[in-house]
Amino acid sequence: MFQLGPLSIPYSRFFLLLAIIVLGLSADILARQQKDKLFSTWGWNAGFIALIAARVGFVFTHLDDFLPRPLTVFYIWQGGFDLLGGIVGGFTYTLWFFRKQLKRLSFITLPVLSVIGVWIMAQLFTPNTNTTQPLPTMTLYQLDETPLELTSLIGKPLVINVWATWCLPCRREMPMLNSLATEHPEITFLFINQGEDSQSVQSYFNSIGVSPEHVLLDPRQEYSQFQGVVGYPSTYFYNAEGQQIEAAYGELSRAILNDHLEHIR
Repeated sequence: MFQLGPLSIPYSRFFLLLAIIVLGLSADILARQQKDKLFSTWGWNAGFIALIAARVGFVFTHLDDFLPRPLTVFYIWQGGFDLLGGIVGGFTYTLWFFRKQLKRLSFITLPVLSVIGVWIMAQLFTPNTNTTQPLPTMTLYQLDETPLELTSLIGKPLVINVWATWCLPCRREMPMLNSLATEHPEITFLFINQGEDSQSVQSYFNSIGVSPEHVLLDPRQEYSQFQGVVGYPSTYFYNAEGQQIEAAYGELSRAILNDHLEHIR
């Protein structure tokens, strides 16, 4: 994740936002060069429509997760965008916009190449979250301060959520994570709190009426140091052999989380 002060932005969402801004600004430059404001209108509109199309594409392919909770379609801060859907949406809008002036399409090469450049940057600078590193040998503490060795959890697929009570995105996603933990007893969901005491953590759970089965305290933030965590929440996915398969950063939607669970089953 990119860390901007207290704000953490997952790489995928950062580069998506950057692509829209770059498209709009490069279209503004083109509009000034050609002395035609229509190019500026096209650039910002194309970026916005591509964003909507990308979201619609993702929702359409995850209907089972969104139909029971239709309002979550609008929770775009949780991520969930389909690249192909965005490309189709932006391309279709572009053809419609220039439908009476198709010769002008040749002028938008620079804005399009700028977006492709952002995509290349995303491929180069986004860390690879697919890894096979093993679950670390590390002793943390349950809420009653009983020690627990992480490797004792090997044997079932494992989801580790790194969080803190002061983290707003952590607080938003906690009920959903706990709900999925109840729905999938074949997978262990482990919530590792960073740097807080048992009383603070238990008071938080009491206040929201949630009681996760597996909660550990990490007073020295050892797991965060092991993973190189720069922002919360961060979530790590292990197979039954204790090998980390994937990682996800920032607040997750049910749809995205279910995709990750399919990969570790």
